[in-house]
Amino acid sequence: MLAAMAVMVSLFAVVAYAAQIDGTLLDDTIKETQRNDQIAGHSGDDEINANVFSVTETPGGDGDVDKVKGNKGEDFIDVADGDDLDTADGGKNTDTCVADPGDNVINCE
Repeated sequence: MLAAMAVMVSLFAVVAYAAQIDGTLLDDTIKETQRNDQIAGHSGDDEINANVFSVTETPGGDGDVDKVKGNKGEDFIDVADGDDLDTADGGKNTDTCVADPGDNVINCE
């Protein structure tokens, strides 16, 4: 029982340190937080900046894990923040992505 509670606490702790950021149907400019982010641009031609905080500016100084999806529209996604922990997925249409060498880049020109 105690072990099960420890697992539950650790799961909730991870969720507490992540941010879900959603765009709108319009053209949005979205910026990351200092935590692990899941960012969705939705419709519109979005500019998504998940490069605002460098590795040393994140809690613990180890970088953050950002998962960015542009979805519809012609998006600009920047996940070049000095770590290789991020994912940039442009989604549909023609999207431009800027990333660190080890980042995962999908559906980008």
